Amino acid sequence: MAKQLNKQLEVVIDKYVQVSDSLVMYRSVVDAIKLGQECDKYDAMPDITGQVKCQYRERNSLLLKAMRRLIIDAGLYFYKKNNKEEALNAFETYIYSADSPLFSLKHPEIDNFLNEAIFYSAVIAYKLGDYTKTRKFSEMLIDKDEYARDAVELQVLCLKQEMQTKEDSIRYCNIVKSMHENDYDNDLYYSMLLEYYSSLKNDREYISFLQSEIGKSPKRIENYILLGDAYMKQNKWDEAISYYNEVLIRDTINIIPIYYNIGICYNSKAIAMKDSLTNEYGNIPKKYRHVIREYFVESVRFLTKVSYLDPERKKVDWAVPLYIAYYALSEKKKAADLKKLFHN
Repeated sequence: MAKQLNKQLEVVIDKYVQVSDSLVMYRSVVDAIKLGQECDKYDAMPDITGQVKCQYRERNSLLLKAMRRLIIDAGLYFYKKNNKEEALNAFETYIYSADSPLFSLKHPEIDNFLNEAIFYSAVIAYKLGDYTKTRKFSEMLIDKDEYARDAVELQVLCLKQEMQTKEDSIRYCNIVKSMHENDYDNDLYYSMLLEYYSSLKNDREYISFLQSEIGKSPKRIENYILLGDAYMKQNKWDEAISYYNEVLIRDTINIIPIYYNIGICYNSKAIAMKDSLTNEYGNIPKKYRHVIREYFVESVRFLTKVSYLDPERKKVDWAVPLYIAYYALSEKKKAADLKKLFHN
């Protein structure tokens, strides 16, 4: 059997030497390493006298050691071509050949590519949905400083993908919370928790999470925006305005949507108050008229800023809410001019 496998190996090596096509060359490299190991397995079996006489190991070791280093290139080639299955096969071939007598090293630590092959295997296995392999390979990297953080992330991502029950979800959340506390600068855990709480459809827990994040990281602008959005969704206009104003204190660049949202909040607040206080005769108590008017004035102030910054309405369509505010303030000419934009 060893003799037959060795002949197959020679054919593959000849193909590798002669071809110029990268795909064929890299496939030949992977095939050669696999055949070499299989040949060596039978070559190392004892004969009928019980003796082991390896006929091909020394020669094949010389031939294949240099080729084995090319498996990393092969894996990267397949990966860049989006051929994940062959990429994983290549990297796994490198990993599992490390202990072969053909490639044994007096000092295994000098195998500089082994951890890289394990890392790519874990990543590709995850992308292929093979979470068992992902966990296996990532576990091999936990104590490797360069890859430890990525390894932990992959294990947590596997946990997320495999959630099925409510208990699984709670366990996942608690684990991610713990990882977030231990590695607060890692945006992945923040994003995972944000996705988790937003998926619960529980505004109280979602808002509580965002508020706790502000306490831990007051400079993260996203939390203020999301809280403003959450309160706006609940029609809690004062709370929404308060958090949007916090954004304006911290961010002077992406202000158009924030100005717009504040304008909408004042507009909606004025309309809600007007509707709730209007009696059956269509009248509003005099003491509230000025308050409602001031809300519309504030709406105009912010929406006008938006109209200057985004005159073509490419980011937000400010025309309709600004028209409503002008109309409520009896600014008839301005309202009429804006109405012309509705069909543009």
